[in-house]
Amino acid sequence: MIKKFFYYLNLLLKCRYKFKKPAKKQILLYDQGFLFNKQFKQNFKEFNIDILYTRLEEINLYVLIKSLLKLKSLSKDFIFLNYLKTYCVLCRPDWIITSNHNDLKFYKLKKMINLNTKFAIIQRSPIFEFHIKNFFKKVLNNEKKLIVDYFFCFDDFSKKILRNFLNTKFVTIGSFKNNCSPLQKLEKNMDILLISGFRTKFINMTNKQSHIIDIEQEKKLVKLLILISQKENLNFKILLKPLTKVNEYIKFNQIKEDYCIFNNGFNNYSIIDKFRLLLFSNDSTLIFEGVARRKKFCLVQPNYQLDNEKMKWSCVLKTDLNYDTLNDLINSTIDQDFKTFTSNNIKLDKQIPFDENNNILKSYINSEKKELVRAN
Repeated sequence: MIKKFFYYLNLLLKCRYKFKKPAKKQILLYDQGFLFNKQFKQNFKEFNIDILYTRLEEINLYVLIKSLLKLKSLSKDFIFLNYLKTYCVLCRPDWIITSNHNDLKFYKLKKMINLNTKFAIIQRSPIFEFHIKNFFKKVLNNEKKLIVDYFFCFDDFSKKILRNFLNTKFVTIGSFKNNCSPLQKLEKNMDILLISGFRTKFINMTNKQSHIIDIEQEKKLVKLLILISQKENLNFKILLKPLTKVNEYIKFNQIKEDYCIFNNGFNNYSIIDKFRLLLFSNDSTLIFEGVARRKKFCLVQPNYQLDNEKMKWSCVLKTDLNYDTLNDLINSTIDQDFKTFTSNNIKLDKQIPFDENNNILKSYINSEKKELVRAN
């Protein structure tokens, strides 16, 4: 009890406070996802957009007082939900949009609000059935499905999984983040780009060979790629994970700084466009986003991380990692044209679409906007 008290006290001391009544907004972005929110605002500049903070980063005292006056329960969950509801009622948004399908409050808020407001989820990463089942089994209880107006998803594979748990209109748009970045031209002598899975915190993990990431595998891979690039006269670079410090990466891998490209969280797509071949040492959303941008890739995961589906891909290293096996895989993949590459790898020929500038999503937002104007 005391721990909880100090936890919430600490949150209240850290959060920002506003006192003004919220103005009418066309779109509320649910939750403070910095990268997603920034990209969404850049893509929808013509709309009046605000953030609906759901982690106590900011509290509007006008809204809080108004919501407390209408309080029907002292449950902390209800108090916060009632605050969110009051904020939305005052803003009267046309859309409330999130990139997080795992937040139960979002679905509850949809139930509570009797406005002509559309609730939408934009998929931000690949969806796997076992992850989804674990979440929805916990939250569904006696409900058959959760309700939301729109789910803008990657592909038909995601749709097939999600329709078992959600009652919604599915619209396939590919990756929102990927679509935000226009295609760049391939640059001469930009041959191989390794997409790193390394984070500094992994160094102190007891098990450095987890099912998620194996940084020792990547370290070995980097050394071999340097040798191959030198012998084959190939240009080789490493794209770090967003905001990973270059000096920490080169210290762990004991390589020169020249090989590394800093990732600020926004420049990864423009960088991968410049290279002929992408290499991955672990699972990544960029695998599917890269294919959507017509990029070939090689997957060099440890064998214990490979599932049955990956074992069918020709672009996957299925043997021990050494100079010869890696060099053979790179040469065989880099020589293929893109059509042959996708046909040789199951399901990659049905890759997520690339919709430059998110025109499909924009068409839905704009069409609903026109409908709401007519209704009013």
